[in-house]
Amino acid sequence: MDDQVRRLRSRLEALSRGRAPPGVRYPAELRTEVVELAREAYGAGIGASAGAKQLGLPPGTITRWGRDVPRRRLRIGNTNDLRQRSLRPWVPSP
Repeated sequence: MDDQVRRLRSRLEALSRGRAPPGVRYPAELRTEVVELAREAYGAGIGASAGAKQLGLPPGTITRWGRDVPRRRLRIGNTNDLRQRSLRPWVPSP
């Protein structure tokens, strides 16, 4: 993960060119990578502030970007049973 952090930080610094983060427009792909890395770090017990500090970004920025990036959904088991149950017609009780 440290290698990925270094790579992302260098890309972020290259885009900022000495400007403060509010004056920089980061590409959507880069924002998605940052958010996914932050979610992995959070799952490993690293807080948002510490992860943002490693990347050189304000924690609020990563949080805001996270709202735009959908979470990956896990599918557990066979979903056909659920789908079939939801397709049954609803019959009101008397």
